[in-house]
Amino acid sequence: ADGFIAVVPNLPAWADHPRNGHALAELLAAVTAERLFQQPKPMGRAALVGFSAGGASSLLAAAGNPNVAGWVGLDPVGLGREVGQAAKTLDIPCFALRAEPAPWNASGNARQIFAALPGPALSLVVNGATHVDAEHPTSRAAEWACGRTDPARRAVFGRYLLASLRAALLGDELAFQQLATATNDLAVHEVEFRRPEAFRLSH
Repeated sequence: ADGFIAVVPNLPAWADHPRNGHALAELLAAVTAERLFQQPKPMGRAALVGFSAGGASSLLAAAGNPNVAGWVGLDPVGLGREVGQAAKTLDIPCFALRAEPAPWNASGNARQIFAALPGPALSLVVNGATHVDAEHPTSRAAEWACGRTDPARRAVFGRYLLASLRAALLGDELAFQQLATATNDLAVHEVEFRRPEAFRLSH
C-alpha cells in the first residue's frame, strides 16, 4: 500500500549475526537479480530492516553492500566488535528506532550502535516503549519476558519506520520533514538527527 516490496525471511541462526547477515545479503541479491520473483518487479533502491538481534544481522548485511541504500534498526541489539566495526562503514541513511533501556535490549545497546554510525542518521526513543513494542506481531512469551506491548507505542514505531523508508529510498520531502521535526513529537524523546543535509544528497 505504501509502494514498497517487503520480503520477510526466516533467518538460519538464532544468534549468529554474521551467518544471518550473509543470508540476508544473499536474499537481497536474489531479489535484486529477480531470481526470487519477477512480479511485482523489484526496481530502484533497497533498505534492510531488523528488529532486536535482527537489527545487528541486517546491519552486517548492509555493510559494504552496493544493493543497500538504507538501514533501519527496530530497537537493535548487537554486542561485539564485529557489529561496531560494520556500523562505522555505513555511510548511508540509517535509523535507530529505540525502546527504553531494559535487560532485553542490553540496557539500550542501540545507543552504542548509533554512536558508531558515520553517515546521515536518526535516533529516537519511543516514550515508555518495551522492547517488543518494536515487533508486530509479537508473542505472549515475549511480552511476559519484556513487558506488555501497547498499540499506541507500536503505531509510533510504525510511523517512523515508514517515514525512514520514504526518506531514504524515495527522497520524500514530507517524510524528511517528519523526521526533522521529531523533537516536537511528544511520543518520542532522545532525538538525534545527524547530518540531515546528506539525506538529500543521497538522491
